[in-house]
Amino acid sequence: MFTNQNIQHFFTEYEDILLEGLNYNHSEKEIYDVIYKKEFNNYLRKGVNPRLDELTHVINFVRKYRSGELSYNTKNESNTYYKWQAESDSCERCKELDGQIFDYEPERPHPNCRCEIVEVSKEEAGKIYEEHKEKIEERDNINQISINNAKIYNELDGKFYDKYGNQVKGSECASYVANAFRTNGIAIDKPPVREGNKLPSACDYGPSFEKVGFENIKTGQGEIPKSYKPQKGDIVIFNESDKHPDGHIQMYNGEYWISDYKQNTSGGIERGGNGFFPSQSYKDENGFTIYRNLDWVDWEIDRGSF
Repeated sequence: MFTNQNIQHFFTEYEDILLEGLNYNHSEKEIYDVIYKKEFNNYLRKGVNPRLDELTHVINFVRKYRSGELSYNTKNESNTYYKWQAESDSCERCKELDGQIFDYEPERPHPNCRCEIVEVSKEEAGKIYEEHKEKIEERDNINQISINNAKIYNELDGKFYDKYGNQVKGSECASYVANAFRTNGIAIDKPPVREGNKLPSACDYGPSFEKVGFENIKTGQGEIPKSYKPQKGDIVIFNESDKHPDGHIQMYNGEYWISDYKQNTSGGIERGGNGFFPSQSYKDENGFTIYRNLDWVDWEIDRGSF
């Protein structure tokens, strides 16, 4: 189901094509074909098939316009913006929207929503956008550090190598992920060391990441939750098991999962989620918790990513 806010956003992006098609009384399919040709290279670059989603937007827009539900004046000309303020006990969808700015009045995701939608000035909206931009830059910097430092796992010999081809030791996921944050100025506390260990266990780092703004958004075991769409900066912590008593920790870089190595080089793609499960035994034996920093949700890309 597509809401009015989806249609208005779609209209803003393709206004000239839509209005010309309406003026010449073109069919929904004819209007869509023009948009598809215009955006074909973008679709290829993104690696997506837009036909169902985008065609539905065109059909919804044209039908609503012709029925009088929408007019030409769908742009924000009032310099009024809207800020979403979620309730403390709100649902996942509303919690994700908390603090986000819209240039149209957003529709509520469900009938019983009690969140506030507050009008803000253009100046205040601009300030919030700048603060949000800094958070996205922080996220991207940490991800780049993890990519630069990551090892490569060679399945043929079962060994780890650095980016220069030198063999290095493995099993350093917790320190690698945490140090990517520390290098960017975010202190990640070390949890207490378990008896018999020399270093903290990866499975005990949940509270440390919650302390710097991450929230538990999903748990699971054996399969990636169907409703979960990974977002850049997400962290997954695997529980302990007999085979992996210290668990495991990893971060998503927008393409694949990284711990102390690039997990898409370990057969992880075949096991689901671009390396989500670092090995078959983790998939079979270890439960996991997915954490997300909601300040790192890219408003232009990740709305609705729960």
